[in-house]
Amino acid sequence: MGLDNRIGKLLGAVSGLQDLVVGGRLAGRVKEALGSLETTGEAGAGLVKISINASYEVLNVEIADIVFEESNKEVVEQLVASAMTDASRRMAESINRVTSSAMEELVAGIAEGKGDS
Repeated sequence: MGLDNRIGKLLGAVSGLQDLVVGGRLAGRVKEALGSLETTGEAGAGLVKISINASYEVLNVEIADIVFEESNKEVVEQLVASAMTDASRRMAESINRVTSSAMEELVAGIAEGKGDS
């Protein structure tokens, strides 16, 4: 194996390590951003609200008193299900924004690193 070939392989390995470092830092920031995400879904014009985090764990449920006073069990169940569906949809959109932004940053960082060699 010639010297040029070995140098090329070494530079390729260094570039690969750089990509891992950039990706690792970015993964940490994404994890942190996702850890702080919360969103609230609503149903019945805000009569039922459910807040969740990025792990889709329910953080809070608010049901207006009027829902219990004027609704039967099936209506309450439907409002809760609709609010959870809305919260899940909103969270999926938020997660998509965070991860899309991170992917753009990762690609840009890798491309920048490749341009430096």
